[in-house]
Amino acid sequence: MTLHERLHHELQHTTLWGLVGRFAGDLARLGIDPTRIRRLFRFSRDQARMLHETYATTLSVGVEPTWRTSLEDNTDYAAFYDAGVRLAPGRGWASDRFAIDCALRACMSAPALGEAVAVGFARVRIATLAGAESVPDLRMRQLQHLVQGGLTLPNPLGLDSVSTSDELAVYFDEVATVLEKHGLPTMHTAEVRSTIDALFEDVAALSPDLRARIELDLRGDRTLEDVEEHQRERIALHDTGPLPLEIVDVAEFSSRAADFVRHHSDVGMHILLVWARADVLARQFRRPNGLDGIDGYVCALQAAGLSETSEAVARLCIFETESPAEVARLFSTVKVVCVTTASSLMDAPGAASSKGIETIVAIMDQPVVAQFLHTFKAQARVTWARTALSGDRHLHIFSYLISALPGIVWLQVASEVGRQVTERWLATLGEDKVVASRSAFEPHMPLIDAAVQHVVAAWSVIDQRGGRRSE
Repeated sequence: MTLHERLHHELQHTTLWGLVGRFAGDLARLGIDPTRIRRLFRFSRDQARMLHETYATTLSVGVEPTWRTSLEDNTDYAAFYDAGVRLAPGRGWASDRFAIDCALRACMSAPALGEAVAVGFARVRIATLAGAESVPDLRMRQLQHLVQGGLTLPNPLGLDSVSTSDELAVYFDEVATVLEKHGLPTMHTAEVRSTIDALFEDVAALSPDLRARIELDLRGDRTLEDVEEHQRERIALHDTGPLPLEIVDVAEFSSRAADFVRHHSDVGMHILLVWARADVLARQFRRPNGLDGIDGYVCALQAAGLSETSEAVARLCIFETESPAEVARLFSTVKVVCVTTASSLMDAPGAASSKGIETIVAIMDQPVVAQFLHTFKAQARVTWARTALSGDRHLHIFSYLISALPGIVWLQVASEVGRQVTERWLATLGEDKVVASRSAFEPHMPLIDAAVQHVVAAWSVIDQRGGRRSE
């Protein structure tokens, strides 16, 4: 699930208008008054389409000028983005994102909705929801006119990515009060919550099957669900797409050593040795490439650089072995940084050896939750730390040490939203399973930094799709 899709899902499942549409769809699929309820579902979907796209596009892209360029080839989404940005008070993204979020949620929270729901879901009619005072897209249009006329949304002082729902609710109520004063009536948090509770009970009474799902929603902690959903995210490392791949023959290495040897301020002169399934590595470079069709594992030196025509290129010098230890032994005068992936370690051939390589850096390309649950079953403990990745991608690196697997540092690359859901999930696991310790990684930080630099420079995408062989 991309961040854009996730924001659609969140808006639909946490606002009153969104839940009316959601439950209409659920009831129609269960065959309860399907003709009328299906019409209600379509109406609620269609009348919030513009707001939904404005919300998901703006909050997934952000308001930094350079981020706007990602939408230049899509005029529709560029228009949604521009509509959302025009609502921002201009205090900086850290503040404006809360103002945009609450203002658009307010458009999904008309008082007339409470009156319509009060009659019972079985008697809700489109006519009772169709007025300009209720329809989200029309309310958003009125909000835009107010902002153009000089309305400034309140300042969400003190709010940040770890603010509680109650803290966010206080700010939502401030926004609702301002909108009411300017002629856009809006339910406050307490009224929204009580109306949603009544809606849950009413819908559950109509369908015992749906009641079980609703009760699970009410009881459940979404933290695990959130992190599992976010495992579907794909992170592109370059705007230009995968780099072309040049294969350098081992016999040429002595004359091409400068193409592979790199200097790191803390590691010193070093080379990167990548050891991975051939199909997993092939997907990182422009297709077709020299890895296509190779079975088994690749053990190769890797570096990004420039071609003779000054084109960015990734290079591999492939050795005829599946054992990284054999290659590492060839380079006694230079540091060897060894990188692999979680899926490659899982499928590793029995003959493969890492003897002599003090630490391997493993990129986590499989679902983190499943891997950790397996770790906990083995009574192992996880130590972790997070660092921000420099650059314009706003990415984060989670580093992990697993007590049962010494000699491996596991790296998870995450977006800003991925950082939030991952940290919330880790916080729920308890110190008997996981412990945060930046000091535990101090001896490994030079190696981690060097490995990450190589991966970001040469590879094209990071995800947790398990290195699926179908790709």
